[in-house]
Amino acid sequence: MGYIIYAPLIIVIILYVIVKHLFTYWDRQGIINIPPTIVYGNLRPTIKHQKSFQTNINDLYWEAVTVPYIGIYLLCRPALLIRDLNLVKRILIQDQEFFKHRGIYCDTQQDPMSMNLFSATDASHTNLHAKLSPLFSKMMTTNLFETVHREGRSLINELGKYVNDVKPVVNLHKLLHTHLLNVIGGIFLGLKINLFENDDESFKYFNEDIAQNLSRFKQAQAFLYPGTMKITKKTHFPRNAQSFLMKSVENAMRGGNGIIHALTANEVRESDTNRLSNATIAAQIFSFYYIGNQTLHQIVISCLTELLNNPDTLDKLLVENDTILKKHHAQLSYDALQEMTYLDLCLKETLRKSPPTAIITRECTKDYIIEESGQTIKKGIKVIIPLASIQNDDTYFTNPKDFMPERFLEENEKFIYDAYMPYGSGSRQCPAKQLSELIVKCAIVNVISSFTILINNEKDDNQPTTINKPHTNETLLKNVIIKPRV
Repeated sequence: MGYIIYAPLIIVIILYVIVKHLFTYWDRQGIINIPPTIVYGNLRPTIKHQKSFQTNINDLYWEAVTVPYIGIYLLCRPALLIRDLNLVKRILIQDQEFFKHRGIYCDTQQDPMSMNLFSATDASHTNLHAKLSPLFSKMMTTNLFETVHREGRSLINELGKYVNDVKPVVNLHKLLHTHLLNVIGGIFLGLKINLFENDDESFKYFNEDIAQNLSRFKQAQAFLYPGTMKITKKTHFPRNAQSFLMKSVENAMRGGNGIIHALTANEVRESDTNRLSNATIAAQIFSFYYIGNQTLHQIVISCLTELLNNPDTLDKLLVENDTILKKHHAQLSYDALQEMTYLDLCLKETLRKSPPTAIITRECTKDYIIEESGQTIKKGIKVIIPLASIQNDDTYFTNPKDFMPERFLEENEKFIYDAYMPYGSGSRQCPAKQLSELIVKCAIVNVISSFTILINNEKDDNQPTTINKPHTNETLLKNVIIKPRV
């Protein structure tokens, strides 16, 4: 009977000891850390939906201005936030053998669809990288230009439907998302679809299944506690989407276009021991499709937003655009795109201010001694590299909040170039850089060369006005007025 009376007290004491042990990890390691909140760690603003994860990490970055690295807690999990650029480069390049994993969910046995280039570990990643990199070569990218260009004409036709409206208010944000689905569906899956004109039923259900089942909770779980996802011993990938991709792989083996066909054709020539399974091929296509759709949309939206917020820059870009298109008989070609050097500067500056990979993560795979301090990053510790914070730090870039494409001119490169790595760095750098930039540049040129975009700042007279203050990427293009360029 006495034991029952004291049981609640004993439970409380045990819980207190466990929690204290969890949240004093960095104290025991002798590493300076940001004091956590019980349960939330240092992610209270994110869990409470007050700030995005990126903004939360950025705030932690600026709390640690006097140290090269600082301990933080992602809920109950300790992680090391890296501020020092030299340490960043060592982790990503020189000493990457200690940080081989991204530390996200991957279960090759029970969930083969989880084994993609971004989540794969060790030998699996090396093998996949060797097989996938040739698919994004300059020659392959050049060959895919026609697909991108074809979908660009569909985008121009769709936008053209709005210009004769009495008040042509357009959600350009949404239309660009649809356009990029068309582009990526063509490039990666070899599909000829036009979601502006019709809904391909199977493709529509594929996208709906992804949207409904790949929740933020699942993504957070895969990032923070990937081990818990293995406990259920079943696939966490949406089944309808998986079925669609597997059928796409089987169809690609019988012929077709796109990267999926190129990959399956290559694998047919491989030996049985080195050949990728259909599920693994489907996993690669999905990862590029899903991540590509998100990141490309973000880059296009960010670049157009910056151009509209900086009309002088837009004017310079239009002069270059008109001059080069005139030279090429008003036809956008691959060669014409390569000649647009100021467009390239604008894209680089966009990628600096809003990198598609705002946060780079690595997991320590064996104890690593930090040379300068002698302190050890233990095996299993997640390392956080806040890339967006670094690329917007005035330590490395003058006036980082300003959109200044000219900073990337060779004669003006006064920034620390090692701080610029929008596609990551080291062996896990994104292999699709050239293709991504081709898609983004085509989308931007198609929009600005054919239309004038006005910010719909509603006033009493209900007339559009020129921009008065910077707008955010999330809101500006959702409510614009477009007119044909004259």
